[in-house]
Amino acid sequence: MASGEGENINDDRLLAALVLRDAREAAERSVVVGERAPRIDDRVVVGEVAQARSFNKRIGGEPLPPVPVAARGNSRMHALEREFVRRAHKLREGSRAQPPCKRGRRHDRSADQATCPAHREVVWPAAGAEDVEDATVCEAPGDTVPPATIPPELWISKGLIVRVVDESGAFKASHLQKGSVRRVDTTTGTADVELAVGGDVLCAVPQAYLETVVSRSCCQVEVVRGEYRGVIAELLERVPRRNHAVVRLNCAFNKLELELRMDDVCAFT
Repeated sequence: MASGEGENINDDRLLAALVLRDAREAAERSVVVGERAPRIDDRVVVGEVAQARSFNKRIGGEPLPPVPVAARGNSRMHALEREFVRRAHKLREGSRAQPPCKRGRRHDRSADQATCPAHREVVWPAAGAEDVEDATVCEAPGDTVPPATIPPELWISKGLIVRVVDESGAFKASHLQKGSVRRVDTTTGTADVELAVGGDVLCAVPQAYLETVVSRSCCQVEVVRGEYRGVIAELLERVPRRNHAVVRLNCAFNKLELELRMDDVCAFT
């Protein structure tokens, strides 16, 4: 297939249209004869286009000028439209499976919204102008999570040297004793701690009963909280008056010197 000058129809689109036209004619003939119509899919169209291109190259046909690419803004607009349609279908399907609404107070929300400062500043003032007592809130079973069940961020890891702090609980016999973490259970937020004195192992010690240790004799510490969590740093100075420690990071961070809290760094074995 060769094209003349001034023709603006893309060859791929033209070939695809011809293939679809032949498919339609074959389908109409099959209905008359009583046979099953041949199935045309994208693989057939791609194969036909590839064959036509190869034929044009062999006979020396000049290709048509490329179709101008759509502006980037238009492609983004089409992507936004597809995303809008997808989310609309998702919301429609979710509304069908949602249980009946029950009446309740406006503060019966999911835990993440109830504890987020941004939601407290934006949502609660708006709710104050409404009739909160008569508000209708749709809640699905299991959506509301009590704040007490949300596990805190785990800073403990295997090999850290920690101190047990439990004055009146199950671990009061080991109060203020140091030990090394031997195992961490991330599901429960607990750790097995081997005491430095006696070698006894305390099993399933909650993270709330452990604190970091930064002794005078240690030279290196591990950052356990914040932006540089997991980085090994050199301990330069302890400032007990402010409960801070001055550390120097490794070469990967250009030997940056920081003053961090004692709770954010910990010695390790």
